[in-house]
Amino acid sequence: MFVIYYLVSNSLKPASEFYASALAPPKSISFEALESALDEGGMLSALVNSVILASATLVVVVAIGAATAYAISVCGCRSRARSSSPFWCRCRSRL
Repeated sequence: MFVIYYLVSNSLKPASEFYASALAPPKSISFEALESALDEGGMLSALVNSVILASATLVVVVAIGAATAYAISVCGCRSRARSSSPFWCRCRSRL
């Protein structure tokens, strides 16, 4: 929790206040460091890339999970303990 406090409080301080005391809470809130990181540091494009990648990953994982759940529900799988074959799922019907 301290690390999050440290990052947020120091990102909202002006540069002069940051160098005076890094652990104290901000006396005046300034968004110049955040604006600089977004504009000059390329953080906005990195954020957009992260959102695109996370969304694509979510779609793929949900599709694979849905297909797996459908296959398991259609197969009527038994538990591994009662099965004598090395495969844990024996399909009673063909997909």
